[in-house]
Amino acid sequence: MTPLALIIQPRGGHVEGSDRALDQGRNAERFDFLRGRGVLLHPQDGSGISRASQILVASAAVEETVPDVQAARRIGASIITRARLLAQLINRAGLGIGVAGTSGKSTTVGMIGWILHCAGRSPTIMNGADMKNFIDLDSPFASARVGDGDVFVTEVDDATRGASELLPNVGDGRSQAAAA
Repeated sequence: MTPLALIIQPRGGHVEGSDRALDQGRNAERFDFLRGRGVLLHPQDGSGISRASQILVASAAVEETVPDVQAARRIGASIITRARLLAQLINRAGLGIGVAGTSGKSTTVGMIGWILHCAGRSPTIMNGADMKNFIDLDSPFASARVGDGDVFVTEVDDATRGASELLPNVGDGRSQAAAA
């Protein structure tokens, strides 16, 4: 969810979140990085879901028994899947590029993103891993990059139970790009 937060927050969204790893005291540097980007973090006890106007984005790994899900249902907050939010982002892009497969997705997304960046296309990239070419002092966790262009590059995965909603221009067999 870190990449989604890093993309939504600078685009004007208000991002809050919880994570089991936060509650367990793991990945402190990553959570501090998110806080530094303006993301408000809560324990995963339902306390962060307090307004019906909130939208809970839940990955396929989040069970109905998680207190945040129960709190959202109790107060009438909207719940959408991570896959649906990703589909909305890629489908709004002028050029959506989805990378699927059983292995190599993160590497391929990073390579495509870097090539587009070097070509001056300023892509938005959402990756499942940190992209070494984009790591710097300001972004030690570069699993996402918000670009100025109309290109969105991301991993797509059937396991997210929503890949069918993704309509990338490249990567789904209906490519609008010409092979060179």
